Amino acid sequence: MKNLLTAFLLLLLTGVTLRAQELAGTQVIVFVSPVCPICQYYALPLRELHREFAPAGVEFLALAPGKQFTSGDLVDFREKYAIPFPVEADVSGMHYTLKARVTPEVFVLDREGTVIYSGRIDDSYAAVGKKRRVVTRHELRDVLLHLQSKHTSSITSQPAIGCLIEK
Repeated sequence: MKNLLTAFLLLLLTGVTLRAQELAGTQVIVFVSPVCPICQYYALPLRELHREFAPAGVEFLALAPGKQFTSGDLVDFREKYAIPFPVEADVSGMHYTLKARVTPEVFVLDREGTVIYSGRIDDSYAAVGKKRRVVTRHELRDVLLHLQSKHTSSITSQPAIGCLIEK
């Protein structure tokens, strides 16, 4: 994961396009807030996606934008919700670079560092505070399955629903 952060810092500081050898594989970055109930809800689906796709080389990273959370807050969040991948402060301002608006919001980057999907994890929420009874669309899982099969033509981003990221 440190290679991923180093690559992002290089991109942020230099604007250089990342080469395939700088990223081992597909990256899933999810912006989170430990106090966002929607982020708390999505801990289980993210654990399941990690369990399914990490063995195939997909790297997951959760970043908490802003400065309101201590490293202890992030450790507590990760432990309480059994998140199996790093949860770190967004010290490089990646949420600005990727233009994240809410938490949780995911970004899938290919081997070259190009964003190929941004948005929601699935359609569990119709709006903030309005959870659906039945989940019918699993965008993040579908994107990862498409990448495994090398088909990216049908990937379309869906707006994320969640807690606003304070500017």
